[in-house]
Amino acid sequence: MEKILLYSWTVIFGLAFFLALPSKTGPASTNLAKLGALVALGYIFVRYYRAWPMTPMFMGSVAVAPFLVIFGLITFSKGSLPGRNLGRGLVFFLAFFLGILATVWPKDFYLPFLKTASIFSQAHLAFNFLGKAAFLISGIWGLLALLTKNPKADSQIRLWLAVGFVFWTMSMLTGEVWSYLGWGLPVVWDEAVIVCFMATWFFYTALLHLFLTGRHPAIRQILAASGLIWIVVINILPDLGPTRWPPELSGLW
Repeated sequence: MEKILLYSWTVIFGLAFFLALPSKTGPASTNLAKLGALVALGYIFVRYYRAWPMTPMFMGSVAVAPFLVIFGLITFSKGSLPGRNLGRGLVFFLAFFLGILATVWPKDFYLPFLKTASIFSQAHLAFNFLGKAAFLISGIWGLLALLTKNPKADSQIRLWLAVGFVFWTMSMLTGEVWSYLGWGLPVVWDEAVIVCFMATWFFYTALLHLFLTGRHPAIRQILAASGLIWIVVINILPDLGPTRWPPELSGLW
């Protein structure tokens, strides 16, 4: 069942991407993306349901996609915005790309500790997924600012940077509480994922500061766009497992 849902929303987002750029097929693309988001959320629910009370870790390549699409549909819903079709196409492409990563490099890992059933554990992961999605949206707006010279792009970048920063900070705080309650330590510094997590917080703290102070417009747009690469390489690739190609089709149910 999990694999069917995973393959389904990946294909749906791929179709949404190919239909996003032509203006005549824009509504069909949007409807497909909404369907894909629902299927992807169903996939996440199944993963959690089967893992409970353990926590399904390494879900960055799959759990970010539906929230990315939801945020993308919100921010690119206005028809008057320059680069609207291109922005939505980039959102759907990223969601499709994340699905490909999860399909070719799957990784299922569960922490066998009762403390993972803590509300702080669930909040930590939920805020993490939402933060990544918001940062990716800000990166797409940064790329659009460079490509289309859209005067409204800066305000959208700043908005989604702030949203992502709040979610990311909440993820850090709830993660530290969860770690302290479960293992007696707020931070495990020899864990590479934790170091990358905190490096991301410092990167976006500095970038948000540039936007709030209004300094270096060209540089801050470039840095915002580079956040697309940063999130994928620093925060999503560590969630991938060994290569599996062609994808395993046995035991779909």
